[in-house]
Amino acid sequence: MISLNATLIIQIINFIFLMWFLNKFLFKPMLKVLDERKNRVESDYEKAKELEEKIETGYEQYRKELEKAKNEGASIKISARDEATRILNEKLARAKEEANKYLEEFKSQLEKNKNQISAELEKDVESIAKSICSTLLGREI
Repeated sequence: MISLNATLIIQIINFIFLMWFLNKFLFKPMLKVLDERKNRVESDYEKAKELEEKIETGYEQYRKELEKAKNEGASIKISARDEATRILNEKLARAKEEANKYLEEFKSQLEKNKNQISAELEKDVESIAKSICSTLLGREI
């Protein structure tokens, strides 16, 4: 059986004192440190999550702007090619016009020269005909 003597009461007082002492100087500070650590970890986790979201948003924005820049570059390239084709076609048309102009001038000059030569030959036709007849007949006409 359990007998109540002074050692039991001292043990109970010792146990209560030990519990109070450990609670005040060990458990509460330890729990406080653990809570602070838990709060810090949660805070750091939230900050990391926010940073990850910011990075993801920034990456999406970067990707969109890159795509936009690629599209703008492609459209600039197409418009530059179209402009170059237009300029080339204009220059070819001008060159053809100039070539046709020179060709017409050449034909005109050729026709003028032909008419001039024909006129000179018509003047000389009579003398040439007389010369041929004289040669064929062997006498002067």
